[in-house]
Amino acid sequence: MDKYPTIHVSLGFGRKKRHSYVKRIRTNRQQRQKQHEPSIIHASSRVSPLDTSMKTPTNLLMTSSSGSAYNRLHSPYFISRDINTNTLYIADYNNNRVMSYASGASNGTLVIGGQGSGTNRTQLYYSVGIHFDSVSNSLLIANYGGQHIVRCTLDYSNWTLVAGTPGMVGSSSTLLSYPTGVTLDPMAGQTNGTTIAGITGLSGSNSTQLYAPYSIRLDNQLNLLVADAMNHRIQKFLRY
Repeated sequence: MDKYPTIHVSLGFGRKKRHSYVKRIRTNRQQRQKQHEPSIIHASSRVSPLDTSMKTPTNLLMTSSSGSAYNRLHSPYFISRDINTNTLYIADYNNNRVMSYASGASNGTLVIGGQGSGTNRTQLYYSVGIHFDSVSNSLLIANYGGQHIVRCTLDYSNWTLVAGTPGMVGSSSTLLSYPTGVTLDPMAGQTNGTTIAGITGLSGSNSTQLYAPYSIRLDNQLNLLVADAMNHRIQKFLRY
């Protein structure tokens, strides 16, 4: 595993645990519809920006029809942006790939994947969460179906393993269970995970519990914000 700043991972159906390298969030998997399908489905195969002065969104990429061509997406989930170049990176879920789109471009560039679902180092497995790391010029990708987090440097078409064991589901400090979101802070990395929010295998709605946490972000004070999907709320966990 590589050593980079601490990575935080949300697992849609597990608990909140620290991974001696990865800090992650989990709840149980009671509401999972299918083995390789997250509980929240984004049906539109396009990306649209919304100017607050506008009444309707404008298509930024693609049409509303899905596909695998470089001007199409198929159930895109998370996006990340390089603020220096305005390049968008999109987790193209059903195409098992990550695409990049330069500012104003109508056709994308394949970053990694697009070879069917799988766990070899040139494949992705229903990727959902994505985070661009400008320091290392790489992408962190949550492989929902592959049960692992990978890092892909933009100059290469393969990945290195960051957390989890490809193809293995579990609740130990070295395993993940359907990861959906990923982010990182500037602290040094670890080699195992540690729960930092939620209770392993127990969903709920009180202040210490989560129910299908889906996406995570850090604010400028490194407090953790969690989209607690099945509780229909955003939870904030203070770093200190």
